[in-house]
Amino acid sequence: MVVTELDAPSTIVQDENSTVSATVVNPGTQPVTDDVQYRVAGTAVVTESVTVQPGESTTVELEVSPGFLVGNFEHGIYTSSSATFGPVEVVSRTPTETTPGTPTETATPTEGGTGAETPTEGGAGAETPTEGAAGTETTTVG
Repeated sequence: MVVTELDAPSTIVQDENSTVSATVVNPGTQPVTDDVQYRVAGTAVVTESVTVQPGESTTVELEVSPGFLVGNFEHGIYTSSSATFGPVEVVSRTPTETTPGTPTETATPTEGGTGAETPTEGGAGAETPTEGAAGTETTTVG
């Protein structure tokens, strides 16, 4: 069985489905059943068994979802005796963005109940840190 055409995106999003199709031809005189594989970087991502009658062709459509590292790779459709391939870029999904200034940690109050630290020595003129707006720390002199 010979792979004659590859219709595949040049960019695929990691862990999201994409459709890849190829035309396979049986140039022989007997029906042929063969595994048609979609591979990325040499790794089979999807395999489908296909039978093609002598002298005929068929289009094979595969739903693919490469779940490996992002980067630039070679991808294509392979049979036991033929392959058609080309470059593909696998990209990650856009990460969820955090709004600047949004606190990522929450302070847990200690025994004093306020979460503010109060020095035990120094009396008047000692500094007492308190929590200010938007996760900033303000120090006041008492």
